[in-house]
Amino acid sequence: PRVKPLRALMAELLLDPNIRLWVILPIVIITLLVGVLRYYVITLLHREKKLTVESMRDGQALLRSQRLRANGNFLPGKAFLMRKNYFNDEKEGYFKKEKRESPPANPIGGTRHSR
Repeated sequence: PRVKPLRALMAELLLDPNIRLWVILPIVIITLLVGVLRYYVITLLHREKKLTVESMRDGQALLRSQRLRANGNFLPGKAFLMRKNYFNDEKEGYFKKEKRESPPANPIGGTRHSR
């Protein structure tokens, strides 16, 4: 038995230029527009938390204290203690005197019970 070449087994697919213009191109355009529309709908529905000056200030102070703790060994002892006291002094420390209300608890998270 003689083996037929692969090209003879495969049928050629000819695509009419009108099909390309009036079917495939609109499908591509509609897919692109649906993706853009979906992006903007998600952007509009996404609620961002409004940042207040107090929350920004507290977050920056927390970052500064973390950097001080991580890199305090590069500072002279007196400079490190001054910065540490600014954040953690019993009476005048930033974290001791600034009383902020805590954020509400996550209702989905629930509580852990020990058995």
